[in-house]
Amino acid sequence: MTKKRNAIRYSLSLAILAAISTPAAAQTLPEAVTMALQTNPGLESQRANLRALGQRRVQAVAQRRMQIGGEATYGQQESWTRSISSTGVISSRLASDTTPTTYGISASQPIWLAGRVKAAMSLAEAQIAQADARLAGSELAVMRDVVIAYADLRRDLRAVEIRRQNLAALNRQLEAVRVRFDVGDVTKTDVAQVEARQAASKTALAAAEAAVDASRSAIERLIGQAPTDLTPEIKEVVGPASLDQALVLARANNPDLAAIRLGETIAMAGAKVIEAENRPKITIQASQAWAVDSNFDGNRSGNTAVTARLSVPIFTGGLASSRITEALGNANAARFSAVDGERQISERTTNAWHQARVARIAVSASAEQVKAAQIAFEGAELEQSVGLRTTLDVLIQQQELLEAQLAQARAVHDLQAATIALSAITGILKPSDLEATSASVKKTGLPWLTPPEVPLAAVETALSIVPLPSQVSVKAAERAGGRPKPAAKR
Repeated sequence: MTKKRNAIRYSLSLAILAAISTPAAAQTLPEAVTMALQTNPGLESQRANLRALGQRRVQAVAQRRMQIGGEATYGQQESWTRSISSTGVISSRLASDTTPTTYGISASQPIWLAGRVKAAMSLAEAQIAQADARLAGSELAVMRDVVIAYADLRRDLRAVEIRRQNLAALNRQLEAVRVRFDVGDVTKTDVAQVEARQAASKTALAAAEAAVDASRSAIERLIGQAPTDLTPEIKEVVGPASLDQALVLARANNPDLAAIRLGETIAMAGAKVIEAENRPKITIQASQAWAVDSNFDGNRSGNTAVTARLSVPIFTGGLASSRITEALGNANAARFSAVDGERQISERTTNAWHQARVARIAVSASAEQVKAAQIAFEGAELEQSVGLRTTLDVLIQQQELLEAQLAQARAVHDLQAATIALSAITGILKPSDLEATSASVKKTGLPWLTPPEVPLAAVETALSIVPLPSQVSVKAAERAGGRPKPAAKR
């Protein structure tokens, strides 16, 4: 009995643990978007990277702070001497055993670093801003992908519903045409036509059901679990009013483009860091040390020293100038990458705008097409009953109705996908637009921001720290030996 009770308790414990550890299933699109934003491993990785980059500001400031270190040594020392007479006999032996112990402490305080701290801080801020913009871009991409995945699933479910209705109608038609064949009203050809359409409809239904399973798997990949229900309607995000407005928003707010632009700022900040490393610096060092022996004779020894040290790089074998030239080259490459990225963003924005416009027209036109096809199908059935239409005529009208309904489902899906893609690429999509909540990350030195404010703030912050050089100034610096204009010393 005791074993049985223990087994029951163990089973209940496992059930309770499973209930606690299993997350709630995503029921609606806002819940799915929230879960994706808060638990997506790719986003979590970027958030962890952003928190790690925040420590670079601390590391930059630490260069001007005092460094204190201590050391202690303990050893055992034995020394001896012996004398050997001319006969080979040891005449005397002197030995001593000591355990010398030493202690010491030293401190180093930078006094003048020639702009090293400011340059390192500028580089850290630019790197944090770039990581911030990349995180914002990834969040936009995740929201877009979740919405499109839900739109895919809704389209596929609608296709299954339409094909099931079509198959049911074909089953009724097949039953009716067989009855008419038995009484000699139609031929075997009519029966075969309906049977062929019915078989094709079964195959299409199976393919549509497989597409539903694939769409569910796509959502599960994004949010970590399969959806159990769908929002009745996907809320449409209000996009730009015109193509020109969309292009302006994309160039100003797209976080991926902002991250590319920050590459030049990072390269220039790196050049300033290298330049600062090759300037003189002054440091004050203080140390104190003392030694104690175990002879218990009361003897002690020690020393105290305070030193001002000036360090001046004189010759580096061309290493410093080469590193600066490399950084300037990277800045130049990042500048062209930004131009190329802007063109790509403009192309993607234009395509998304036109896709949304065409999809909006298709939704309206497909609704009219379905209405007309429904009337034509019902009319063909009535005309068939009085002998004015053949079985093939009815099947053709039914196929046209099926294609019109599927086209309407695709048009609705395409509109939802195009509008969300346009909102994402222009940077105006926010979690609140989808009634979702994102995970916040506190960035050292940057405010708590949400898209689309992040990329703009990131660029402005970085540019205020390290101004972007003009193309002429970069080339002039390269001609002068690869050394940019010296930064303000600190």
